[in-house]
Amino acid sequence: MAERVPTESRAEAFQRLMHSGLRLHQQRGETALHDCLIREATETTGAQRVLLVLKGSTGWQIAGASLPAGEDAAALLPLVTP
Repeated sequence: MAERVPTESRAEAFQRLMHSGLRLHQQRGETALHDCLIREATETTGAQRVLLVLKGSTGWQIAGASLPAGEDAAALLPLVTP
């Protein structure tokens, strides 16, 4: 059974989601959108690692990443793709 979330927390979560959507919508160009998406995912989840992987005509490709210093996105790619 799902845990009940106080109404105020739901309202705050909705506001955060709405503002994230607006920021994403304002981006112009692929690179700006990818950077914004990674930033939003990092801030929303508190993740230490975010890897944006897209499937292109030549297979899975890294569109962007936010990783701790010294970590390599290319080394993580085979670990997160089918």
